[in-house]
Amino acid sequence: MSEVHVADAAAIFQQYEKMIYSLVHKSIAFQGGVFDDLIGEAYEAFMEALQTYDPDKAEMSTWLYQKIYFKLLMTQTRTPEKRWNVSLVELTEVENASTPNVGTMATLDELSADAKSIAALVLDPPQWLSTLALKHSPCARHFKKTITDFLKAKGWKQAKIKRTFSEIQNALKA
Repeated sequence: MSEVHVADAAAIFQQYEKMIYSLVHKSIAFQGGVFDDLIGEAYEAFMEALQTYDPDKAEMSTWLYQKIYFKLLMTQTRTPEKRWNVSLVELTEVENASTPNVGTMATLDELSADAKSIAALVLDPPQWLSTLALKHSPCARHFKKTITDFLKAKGWKQAKIKRTFSEIQNALKA
């Protein structure tokens, strides 16, 4: 980007200010968040977009929109707390959850700690997890996918998740 554009950043921002505020409000409506935090992220993305803008690649408005949109999306989905819109207290409750009393399914007591954590999520899901799963469908497949996505966001590897779900299935078959 040329130095002229950097010097005119304030003027360019004013020109696209309505679009930027609109993106922030849409982002809040879709993912939630705090306006002041997101407008700061949007401004940071705006400045980065100005520095990388190439008029041969796209119109300024298209370039800015794309860069700001994806920056806001990444900001809101980079941590489990932001992605799932839950507090650290709720996440700690899930991590420290023990398997509820399941009566005749005593085989669950023989599961690994990871499997017990997943079983606790399935047998006694927190309200926010149930709500997320029901947004897709009341189908059990979507509930499993919601739990899988949550565990991935917590840093679990796909192989570990698959192995743990298999352990639970084998215990329930026995």
